[in-house]
This record gives sequence, structure tokens and C-alpha cells, in this order.
Amino acid sequence: MADEQQELLDEQERLNRFWAFQKKELERRIQHPELADYAFKILADEQKRQVPVSNMKSLESALADGEEAARILLPMSRRINAQEIGALGGRARRPDPLNELIGSIVQKWPGITHLELLEVFKAQAPDNVVVDVSVQFISYVDARGKLTDTPVSGLKDRLSRVRKQLAKKAH
Repeated sequence: MADEQQELLDEQERLNRFWAFQKKELERRIQHPELADYAFKILADEQKRQVPVSNMKSLESALADGEEAARILLPMSRRINAQEIGALGGRARRPDPLNELIGSIVQKWPGITHLELLEVFKAQAPDNVVVDVSVQFISYVDARGKLTDTPVSGLKDRLSRVRKQLAKKAH
């Protein structure tokens, strides 16, 4: 009987130490505003999803989960340097050689129409950029050195885009 009573006292002491430790951890974790915000967002999300109260996380558990997520994610975020962040945005568009040619022609003749521009291309073809001009397509060498066809119907749009870019550069 004395052994059983001693076991109960030992178990009670172990539980008291456990809950004292849990209380200190809760107080430590709740001091960090970001961690507290994360925990409250977890709890609010569970309420929004109508998780039964018996299945909801406790505040202590949500704080512990937030601390674990921070332990995993923060070192990862520190490893990302500026070059990697820049690479995430993709590469800058290469200037289209046909648009550059249109730009140089527009600078010489600002009032040129798309039909006049087509005639200039026909007169210059074949050259370094425009290889051939047919009724439907303009064949040109793109920035990668690949032969590319663009519809003649898009020449008017290209001309207006180039004019817009030149106007931006002028201001």
C-alpha cells in the first residue's frame, strides 16, 4: 500500500513538473507577437472551418506549431539571397530586332504609316533583320538568330507600340 501511495505521489510530482514547464513555454511563446498572431490565425481558421470544439487545437498547441514552422522556415528564408530572389522574377524580355528596326525607321520618318513601313521593308529585304516580305507574313531573324514569321496584319500594332516606347524615352 505504501508503494502504491509513493507511486501516486511520484506521478503527481511528474505531472506538476510537466505542467509547470508547459506554463513557462506558453508564457515564453506568447511573448513573440508574430508567433502569437500565427497561433490566433490557426485558431480562427479552425473556427471558420467549423471544426468541432473537441477537435480544435489548444492555444498551446497552435503556438508550438508556429514555433516549429518558424524553426523550419526561417533558416530556409535566410539562405535565399538577392540573386535567387531576382531569378524568381524571370528574365527580362529581349528586344525584338524587328521592333528595333521599326524604331530606327520611325526616328527617321516619324509620320510613317504601317503601309509605308511595309514598303520600306520590301525595298530593304533581304537585310540583316527582314529576310522576306510576302502578302501575309514578314520573315525576320529574331534575337536568338532564328528565322521567325510575323503576320503583316500585326505591323500596325507593332508600329504603335514602338511609337509609344519612343515617346516614353523622350520624356
